[in-house]
Amino acid sequence: MHSMSEYKEWAGEIANTYLRSGVAPTETLIKIASSVELQPHEIDTLAAEANKTIHHAKYASQNDKYFAADFPLADAKTAKEKLAMVQTKVASFGFVDPIIEVEIPDYHKMMGVEHESFDKTAAVKHDVRGAIEKLEMFQEKIADARVLIENTIANAEIAFIKHAQSHMLSQSGSLERMKTLGVLDYTVKLAGFKNTGRKTLYKLAYYMASSGLITNQHANVAKEYFLKEAGSEAPAELISDNLPGQVINGTHPIYITLKTIEDNAAKNLIYDNENEKVQTKLRLLKERVKVL
Repeated sequence: MHSMSEYKEWAGEIANTYLRSGVAPTETLIKIASSVELQPHEIDTLAAEANKTIHHAKYASQNDKYFAADFPLADAKTAKEKLAMVQTKVASFGFVDPIIEVEIPDYHKMMGVEHESFDKTAAVKHDVRGAIEKLEMFQEKIADARVLIENTIANAEIAFIKHAQSHMLSQSGSLERMKTLGVLDYTVKLAGFKNTGRKTLYKLAYYMASSGLITNQHANVAKEYFLKEAGSEAPAELISDNLPGQVINGTHPIYITLKTIEDNAAKNLIYDNENEKVQTKLRLLKERVKVL
């Protein structure tokens, strides 16, 4: 169960992404719900909290706070429908759960304990072994798909580091480069990639230090900050006079690389879920083969 402070943090992320970058609240709601695996009732709670946060932000300076919402609401129903579609199909790779395709006579009885004749038992065992084979093939496809996803994420991280490094190298000296890293941190937050951005900027700080482009002392300060929970106060070395950061759009290299990382990380979560289902079915079927 998630705490109310987490809902408020996510709601703030939805609100900031909409107010600063114009991203529809429902889109960010779906992204967060997918990444932290929210349940339907939790999506309802987050949507309501996000709408309250946006409404308050728009009318906080007004004497009369009871204005009708003139912004696109975070729609929990739409979010749940879209997430349900993602969870029930693996469309990008054309996979269908093979257990559904396998013709197994009287599946309920097959998984039960009732006695069967030798001939019927032999036939069922054959069907079960066929189902096991198809499930194992499906498991291999999942593993192959995840290799592609991991490669895509790795390439996107390399592209991000290459682009972000060019910004940092425009400054001379480790301290000035740290302040540019602070600008990048704020920029990716404005774009709505708070969690993905922290992980990727951590790797950037590590790479910059290993390449001798910032001092190890500065890199350790940055890495410690990026490992902390969202909302932690940035150290002085990351506070830049140039803040606030640049608002980036969907064609910006930083946005493209981080969105690629985040989208593929979400796919990985889906495949984790699918793989768990396959493993459970395989375990049940293999146990059944033993007793037939």
